[in-house]
Amino acid sequence: MKNILQFVPIQFTFFLVLGILFESYIGFKTKTLVASFVVIFFFLIISYWHSNKSLLPKGHFNILTYLLVFLIGTSSIYVKNELNSKTHYSHLMNDENNYFLVVEKVLKPDLYSQKYITSVESINGTKVSGKILMNVRKDSVLKLEVDNRIYVS
Repeated sequence: MKNILQFVPIQFTFFLVLGILFESYIGFKTKTLVASFVVIFFFLIISYWHSNKSLLPKGHFNILTYLLVFLIGTSSIYVKNELNSKTHYSHLMNDENNYFLVVEKVLKPDLYSQKYITSVESINGTKVSGKILMNVRKDSVLKLEVDNRIYVS
């Protein structure tokens, strides 16, 4: 078991998964994530330079490498999350907005409503991104198909 834990890809995978879990449950802000990357990368380069000069390897190089892999894991989830995008519709939502929606998928209906996955094209003329689950009562006259455009005010 000890030999497996000394295998470097296993160590990197552990810190990558740790970073993914950290971002999923706690998270970083954009400025903190970028600043952390810059600082750790800078110290990693200096540490690498010092480690090459000495005969014995230094432990701080390993620690900085693990921190960098941890940040790669957090940034992979941060970039994938649509809510972190500046153009996400949730940043512009209020009661007085006008929305343009496009039906992307018609879902299986339940007893009371028909369900659609729609993408938000614009809010008050401003281009935005994101998806919304839309429920329409079954007794409604509105029957939608894929690629139908809907104006909601």
